[in-house]
Amino acid sequence: MARDRAFTDEQIVSAANELQLAGKAINGTSLRNVIGIGRPSNLMDVFKELESNGLISVEQEIVEQSPEVKRIALPIELADMLSVIMGDVESMIHKINDHAHFVVEQRLNSAIAEANQRAAEAAKKQVDIEREMEKAFNQVEDFREQLNNAVDDLQSSKTQVMLLERKNLDLEGDIELFIIEKTELKAQISDKDNEIKVIKSELVTTEKQLSVEIGKNQVLASDLEAKKAEFKRLTEAKEVSDQLRFEAVGELKSLTTSFEKSEKICLVQSEKIEVLSLKVGELEEVNKTLNAQVSSDSKQILTLEKKLTSLNKVISDLRAE
Repeated sequence: MARDRAFTDEQIVSAANELQLAGKAINGTSLRNVIGIGRPSNLMDVFKELESNGLISVEQEIVEQSPEVKRIALPIELADMLSVIMGDVESMIHKINDHAHFVVEQRLNSAIAEANQRAAEAAKKQVDIEREMEKAFNQVEDFREQLNNAVDDLQSSKTQVMLLERKNLDLEGDIELFIIEKTELKAQISDKDNEIKVIKSELVTTEKQLSVEIGKNQVLASDLEAKKAEFKRLTEAKEVSDQLRFEAVGELKSLTTSFEKSEKICLVQSEKIEVLSLKVGELEEVNKTLNAQVSSDSKQILTLEKKLTSLNKVISDLRAE
């Protein structure tokens, strides 16, 4: 991911002016020492861009500057190292100065040449040190970028964990709703089972009553047929008194009434049995539907619990990272 640079144009301009006022060379390392952040190469690129746009004015000196003029502030370890090197050079120059009056012109020239060589070597060492510093600064910036990337990754992981935890809560809520629905369905099934038991019990009782009534009806039918035959005989016999015929008519009417009443009772009980049987069938069908819904809810709960387990594992892995 591309990031905005950590330094501003104003910091580059301010650092360049500060280095010019101090009479120090302007390069990537010196800019990094003043600003305290950024890659030396990137700092120098921005400096050159600002300079080309006229936003920075650098005084150009034709005269070659000595290594001392280009000296810049160094870290303590490098300053100590440079101090030792410069001490050697200074010691050499003092020796040359002490013996200048005792040696001939050729020896003096040779000593001066040797001193210049050492000075050149010191300058080269200074350049090497600056390169090492630039390398170190680049490593610091690499570590800074790695740290920023790690922070971004951590924030992204935290966001994912929050989203997954919300989904986790939603799944737990869904599971709870299905469990409640399943419990309510089981209660309904239990109520229907009890109702079916009551109706079946009533059905058995009604069937027994119908069986008794049918038996009674059959006896009445038989008695009625016998009474009809007797009435016919009495009607046809001339010697039978009117009183006997009148009594026979009364008995025949009474039997007929009892038989018709018995038949009505059988019809009512038959219809009741039919209604009860239909009711049992309807309740059993309802229970069948409820049991199917309970089975479906059980499967849904199992599926959601598997998803919940998988989701918890993902959250655990993200937290472990």
